Amino acid sequence: MRIREATTTEGRRISFDVDNHYYTPLCDKSLVFDGFFRDHKFCVCYTKICNDSGYREETRFGTPTLVHYDNGLVAYQNMNFFNDKKEAEEDFKNRKKLTPKLGVYAYADVFLVENN
Repeated sequence: MRIREATTTEGRRISFDVDNHYYTPLCDKSLVFDGFFRDHKFCVCYTKICNDSGYREETRFGTPTLVHYDNGLVAYQNMNFFNDKKEAEEDFKNRKKLTPKLGVYAYADVFLVENN
Protein backbone atom coordinates (compact mmCIF):
# COMPACT_ATOMS: atom_id res chain seq x y z
CA MET A 1 0.00 0.00 0.00
CA ARG A 2 1.10 3.53 -0.70
CA ILE A 3 -0.40 6.98 -0.32
CA ARG A 4 -1.47 8.82 -3.46
CA GLU A 5 -1.91 12.58 -3.46
CA ALA A 6 -4.12 13.94 -6.20
CA THR A 7 -6.38 16.83 -7.13
CA THR A 8 -10.12 16.14 -7.24
CA THR A 9 -12.39 17.15 -10.09
CA GLU A 10 -13.45 20.07 -7.89
CA GLY A 11 -9.85 21.32 -7.49
CA ARG A 12 -9.19 20.15 -3.90
CA ARG A 13 -6.01 18.29 -2.86
CA ILE A 14 -6.66 14.85 -1.39
CA SER A 15 -4.61 11.86 -0.25
CA PHE A 16 -5.74 8.24 -0.09
CA ASP A 17 -4.29 4.73 0.07
CA VAL A 18 -3.79 2.75 -3.15
CA ASP A 19 -2.32 -0.65 -3.94
CA ASN A 20 0.27 -1.58 -6.57
CA HIS A 21 -2.37 -2.01 -9.28
CA TYR A 22 -3.35 1.67 -9.30
CA TYR A 23 -2.69 3.43 -12.61
CA THR A 24 -1.71 7.11 -12.80
CA PRO A 25 -1.42 9.47 -15.78
CA LEU A 26 2.36 8.89 -15.71
CA CYS A 27 2.31 5.06 -15.59
CA ASP A 28 3.26 2.67 -18.38
CA LYS A 29 0.25 2.90 -20.73
CA SER A 30 0.62 -0.68 -21.97
CA LEU A 31 -0.34 -1.96 -18.48
CA VAL A 32 -3.82 -0.46 -18.82
CA PHE A 33 -4.56 -2.50 -21.95
CA ASP A 34 -3.06 -5.74 -20.64
CA GLY A 35 -5.25 -8.84 -20.68
CA PHE A 36 -8.75 -8.74 -22.17
CA PHE A 37 -8.56 -5.16 -23.43
CA ARG A 38 -5.73 -5.38 -26.01
CA ASP A 39 -8.15 -4.88 -28.91
CA HIS A 40 -9.39 -1.52 -27.62
CA LYS A 41 -7.82 1.75 -28.74
CA PHE A 42 -8.73 4.16 -25.90
CA CYS A 43 -9.39 4.06 -22.17
CA VAL A 44 -10.82 6.70 -19.83
CA CYS A 45 -9.65 6.14 -16.25
CA TYR A 46 -11.17 7.85 -13.21
CA THR A 47 -11.09 7.24 -9.48
CA LYS A 48 -14.06 7.26 -7.12
CA ILE A 49 -13.09 7.97 -3.51
CA CYS A 50 -15.38 6.88 -0.68
CA ASN A 51 -15.22 6.84 3.10
CA ASP A 52 -15.24 3.17 4.13
CA SER A 53 -17.04 3.06 7.46
CA GLY A 54 -20.02 1.25 8.88
CA TYR A 55 -20.94 -1.61 11.15
CA ARG A 56 -20.03 -5.28 11.05
CA GLU A 57 -21.34 -8.16 13.09
CA GLU A 58 -19.05 -9.82 15.63
CA THR A 59 -19.76 -12.44 18.21
CA ARG A 60 -19.01 -11.48 21.80
CA PHE A 61 -19.57 -14.08 24.49
CA GLY A 62 -21.82 -16.00 22.09
CA THR A 63 -24.00 -12.98 21.30
CA PRO A 64 -24.02 -11.26 17.87
CA THR A 65 -23.01 -7.61 18.29
CA LEU A 66 -22.68 -4.72 15.82
CA VAL A 67 -19.25 -3.09 15.95
CA HIS A 68 -18.40 0.21 14.26
CA TYR A 69 -15.40 0.34 11.90
CA ASP A 70 -13.77 3.20 9.96
CA ASN A 71 -11.12 2.44 7.34
CA GLY A 72 -10.89 6.04 6.12
CA LEU A 73 -10.81 7.04 2.46
CA VAL A 74 -10.58 4.24 -0.08
CA ALA A 75 -10.22 4.60 -3.83
CA TYR A 76 -11.92 2.59 -6.57
CA GLN A 77 -10.35 3.06 -10.00
CA ASN A 78 -12.78 2.69 -12.90
CA MET A 79 -11.92 2.26 -16.58
CA ASN A 80 -14.08 2.70 -19.65
CA PHE A 81 -12.70 1.24 -22.90
CA PHE A 82 -13.51 2.58 -26.37
CA ASN A 83 -12.56 1.99 -30.01
CA ASP A 84 -13.81 5.36 -31.26
CA LYS A 85 -11.63 8.40 -30.47
CA LYS A 86 -14.49 10.90 -30.56
CA GLU A 87 -16.56 8.81 -28.15
CA ALA A 88 -13.58 8.43 -25.78
CA GLU A 89 -12.86 12.17 -25.80
CA GLU A 90 -16.52 12.94 -25.06
CA ASP A 91 -16.53 10.54 -22.10
CA PHE A 92 -13.23 12.02 -20.86
CA LYS A 93 -14.65 15.55 -21.05
CA ASN A 94 -17.73 14.50 -19.06
CA ARG A 95 -15.74 12.56 -16.42
CA LYS A 96 -13.58 15.64 -15.70
CA LYS A 97 -16.77 17.40 -14.54
CA LEU A 98 -17.92 14.72 -12.06
CA THR A 99 -19.08 15.99 -8.67
CA PRO A 100 -19.57 13.86 -5.56
CA LYS A 101 -22.97 12.39 -4.85
CA LEU A 102 -24.37 10.56 -1.84
CA GLY A 103 -21.84 7.96 -0.70
CA VAL A 104 -18.96 9.40 -2.74
CA TYR A 105 -16.37 11.66 -1.13
CA ALA A 106 -14.66 12.83 -4.35
CA TYR A 107 -13.52 11.93 -7.87
CA ALA A 108 -9.88 12.23 -8.93
CA ASP A 109 -7.26 11.10 -11.48
CA VAL A 110 -9.35 11.44 -14.63
CA PHE A 111 -7.20 10.78 -17.69
CA LEU A 112 -7.39 9.42 -21.22
CA VAL A 113 -5.02 6.68 -22.40
CA GLU A 114 -4.38 5.78 -26.06
CA ASN A 115 -3.27 2.27 -27.00
CA ASN A 116 -0.34 2.46 -29.42
